[in-house]
Amino acid sequence: MELSGRKKAILSAIVKMYISSGEPVGSKMLCEILENAPSSATLRNEMSKLSEMGFLEQPHTSAGRVPTASGYRLYIESLMNKDEINAEHKRYIDESLSASDCNPEKITETAGKVLSDITGLPSIAADISSGGPRVKRVEILRMADRIAMMILITTDGRSRSRLVHTQSDLNSDIISKFDRLVSQKILRRSIEDLTPAAQQNIYIAAGIDAFSLMPLLSSLFDMVTDIINTNVTLSGQSNLFSMGWHKTEADKIISLLQSRDTIKQLFSDKAAPLGVVFGKDTAYSALMPSSIIYAKYSAGQNNTGCIGVIGPTRMSYELIIPSIEYTAKKVDSLLSETFKDMGEF
Repeated sequence: MELSGRKKAILSAIVKMYISSGEPVGSKMLCEILENAPSSATLRNEMSKLSEMGFLEQPHTSAGRVPTASGYRLYIESLMNKDEINAEHKRYIDESLSASDCNPEKITETAGKVLSDITGLPSIAADISSGGPRVKRVEILRMADRIAMMILITTDGRSRSRLVHTQSDLNSDIISKFDRLVSQKILRRSIEDLTPAAQQNIYIAAGIDAFSLMPLLSSLFDMVTDIINTNVTLSGQSNLFSMGWHKTEADKIISLLQSRDTIKQLFSDKAAPLGVVFGKDTAYSALMPSSIIYAKYSAGQNNTGCIGVIGPTRMSYELIIPSIEYTAKKVDSLLSETFKDMGEF
């Protein structure tokens, strides 16, 4: 149902007043701030209709109205006048990200820290691609008879390196067999596909060479696990306590957001490049009193990431969204340049 201009003005005013004061908004308050305000009786009638439509709710019988998740969503998508990003915040984002040394992981980690600093809210940065990044390259450099340096690079620009010590000499035959097995069984696979069961199958595929290749494969799988465990980066978690959450509640939220399964469920099916996830609309009770504002960015070949902040549902969306949107665009641009330098495109 299309809202009339009056209903839109009333809903917008209630959202802004409730964000500012935290108190339910009544008709008397609306009369004081609305231009050409109708009578209190008319306002009460319009507020009642907005409640029936699911945009407002009344905490108590005698109280004013507060926005619902649907009310916030309509306000954000259609009614909000988004502010320009603060010039000082823009400069801080630019300077911080430009010092990230063209390292994809450092770029996203820094972006999360910057957003947390600017907003005073916990931030999250995560890869949300289906299956996660893929294995792009595995290199092994012989350092000594029984020592090698192994390097793993994924399609989203992450890299890991490790010294590998073996029981027997790393001759060219062993290295060739390792390279062949990697090419056949590991390259271009999603790192999340390399489960313990998949790793066991790769050992089996090595056949009689499994024992001699075990130190190399074990080190490679350790690096894969390390990348999987860093797919989600949280910054500013302590801000949850300053926002009024008790330790138990804060710990539940942190635990949820550190899970890639949770992140995928929250964001992977979101088509919009910028949006808000309301806790009340999710299956997670710990997120009920909160919202996550997010923006997406490209993270290399067929990879997508998202960055955002989590805060109370009653927060200043018009102030926070521009910073998140600008940061995501900056991250996208820097990663694109970095991947070009790496030969990604």
